[in-house]
Amino acid sequence: MPKQNIEAVNISAMTAEQRDAALALDVERLLRFGRKHKLIKELDAIVARNTLLDLLGLAQPSEEKVPKEDFDTPAALLDEMVELAAAKGLFDGSVRPKGCHGLVL
Repeated sequence: MPKQNIEAVNISAMTAEQRDAALALDVERLLRFGRKHKLIKELDAIVARNTLLDLLGLAQPSEEKVPKEDFDTPAALLDEMVELAAAKGLFDGSVRPKGCHGLVL
């Protein structure tokens, strides 16, 4: 599936295969962002890819060419991934309030 702006596509209208393909490509886009901004080393990207694929229930990495993008933060990409994961039924789509970071006091 060619990469489209996910906002222009109704996620609920996507087939399971289309959602998985979009999510797998987003994993690659996120890894590229991390490497470009020196947040992750090349060898660590392999482990990160496999971990993300497993967490997202994806059988294989994207076979599509990762687009060259220049964005300052991955916020929009992560929002897209959350929407796709929720549509896939991996969670209910809710996220913790900003600053919570999973800490329970």
